[in-house]
Amino acid sequence: MQPYLGSLWTLNNLFVQGFSAVDIPTDSNDVTFMFDDIGIGYFLLRGGGQSRWITALAPTFEVHVNTPLSHRGGMCGVNIPDWVDLTEGVTVGVQSPGHLGRRRFHPDHGPAAFDLEALAHFNIRF
Repeated sequence: MQPYLGSLWTLNNLFVQGFSAVDIPTDSNDVTFMFDDIGIGYFLLRGGGQSRWITALAPTFEVHVNTPLSHRGGMCGVNIPDWVDLTEGVTVGVQSPGHLGRRRFHPDHGPAAFDLEALAHFNIRF
């Protein structure tokens, strides 16, 4: 189960978004996590009508903080550290109903399980 609370603040083309969530496992041997995120972005392009294939362009920067709430200090033979990821990306809006996004993640604090992570996604609105 992962209940969350999200927020969005906008001012013209500038936006700030964030969320806090708790990941509650169904197995007590698994880790309970708190996830916090804050991001900022700016629409460089927004709209343009039916004559444009690209309808939006918004670079973003986010900070993710992942905090284990259980299994600290080697409980049950598992020691999960806190960590921080810095994420930069860009979302490209294409003619309705889709959005294409790309993100890169860099671990910044705590033991690094990876040097770089990349994600591409395509959302279809219906």
